[in-house]
Amino acid sequence: AALRPSAETSLHLQIYRRLPATGAVLHSHSRNQTVASRLFAADGVIPLQGWELQKAITGYTTHESRLDVPVFPNSQDMRDIEARVDAWLEAGNPLHAYLIDGHGLYTWGCGMPEARRHLEALEFLLACELDLKRLGGTP
Repeated sequence: AALRPSAETSLHLQIYRRLPATGAVLHSHSRNQTVASRLFAADGVIPLQGWELQKAITGYTTHESRLDVPVFPNSQDMRDIEARVDAWLEAGNPLHAYLIDGHGLYTWGCGMPEARRHLEALEFLLACELDLKRLGGTP
């Protein structure tokens, strides 16, 4: 069978286009990411605040900052997701990662080490948020 690019290639390319300092884009489908995307889909965003590990995300220097991870509705039409990412950016919102409802996470960095650091930190932060929900706690 002939190899062909993923249907989601355009989402990667959009990040390179919109955020020119990007040198690597990662996309993954962990259980934590997928469950968090479903749990927070109605809110449209996962607000992360008070976690020391937020500082692993470029530009964040304190746990007191709020790091919003948007959750965009899933669609088989990548142009729909691209339009939502564009709208988020055009509204002036910072964007370091996003989730697609029921699907997974996209994150990036100036190179692979930074992108991987972001991925690992976000995986940990989402797991913490899920644990809080599971335990009935609030930050």
